Amino acid sequence: EEGEDASKEVASEPKPVDEKKQESSAKPEAAEKRNPHARHRSLVSDDKEHLAVTLAVSGWVRDMDDYTCPWYGLARTDCERFCLVWESAELLALGKALESFVRSKVVTEGTKYWIAHTAAAGVLAACAWPSLILTACSFIDNAWAVALDRAEKLGRVLADILIANFHGDKPITLVGYSLGAKAIFHCLEELHKRGHRGTVERAILLGTPVGRSSERWRKAREVVSGRLVNGYTLNDWVLGLVFRATNTNMAAGLSPVPVSGVENVNVSCLIEGHSDYPDKVGSILHLLKLA
Repeated sequence: EEGEDASKEVASEPKPVDEKKQESSAKPEAAEKRNPHARHRSLVSDDKEHLAVTLAVSGWVRDMDDYTCPWYGLARTDCERFCLVWESAELLALGKALESFVRSKVVTEGTKYWIAHTAAAGVLAACAWPSLILTACSFIDNAWAVALDRAEKLGRVLADILIANFHGDKPITLVGYSLGAKAIFHCLEELHKRGHRGTVERAILLGTPVGRSSERWRKAREVVSGRLVNGYTLNDWVLGLVFRATNTNMAAGLSPVPVSGVENVNVSCLIEGHSDYPDKVGSILHLLKLA
């Protein structure tokens, strides 16, 4: 279903879903008014009262399992864990396009070009890419633009849900990679805009396709009471390429953010490219001591 938003608790093993029970789940009123397609689903594995909540948001997805499987390693002690399934049609289309692209013959040239230019200058101008790579990337741009728009809208819906207090005043951690991290970042911006400082306990953003504007990141920092992590890698030339369309500077997922209070973590030892995130999230969580 287009525009479907659903959150599922991450269990050690996938469990069958009772669709009738899901349809009767409570929906935050504010989120419903903002986006009629948004609905909150919870797969509850026990009746235990947990002390905290973690909400995980995937970005690059190759199949439906990528919404849940990357997050099995999240810490379980006294924490209720959810993952968000959002815009599956759009993200799957983008995932297939990107997967085809990274397997194409231009990858070798693109990798060499990225390494040479980032090593020399640390930044790559939008017009600097060879025409062969830009031509090969043109079929991705539309799907990427659509997904960016949906991520921004999801961020506003997430802000509505948090303001509606779906987590019951429990400390909440938001963690996401790729477009999921972008959605979380826009959620933090929306919370700041609406005066909700310190609403989020921790925010972990990995491979984020958002610029490094100090002003924007300072606002996000004010919304997070604890850790605000920017996980980045210089190896991610695909992010550098798709990010070029709307920005002339580096994405936060490619370089440290120069803002006090932002914890910049270089994950280059684990991530060799953007497509690695779904399979390496567990290792990154261990690195960040969140597993």
